[in-house]
Amino acid sequence: MNRHDLKILMFHSKVRVSEEAAALNVSTPMFYLVLQGKAKSKRIEKHIAEKLGIPFPAIRDAWNNTDGTSEPAPEIQAMQERIINQFNLGRAV
Repeated sequence: MNRHDLKILMFHSKVRVSEEAAALNVSTPMFYLVLQGKAKSKRIEKHIAEKLGIPFPAIRDAWNNTDGTSEPAPEIQAMQERIINQFNLGRAV
């Protein structure tokens, strides 16, 4: 999974960084620093993991993986299939 996949998952899980940071009473930059692994906060890490339903180390690794050439994670592929089928969309290039 890469950052693009994670952002799709966050969008569909209705996880908005600014809203989640406000709910946890932390700054948005702090939230991003935790996502990047440059700062640690067990409270923020646990919150993100619970919201997305995947372990935080996988979230952090995905956030730091900006390589767009890797295959999407199976969860993302399944989500893409559901969207394509739901809206009768053709395949993207």
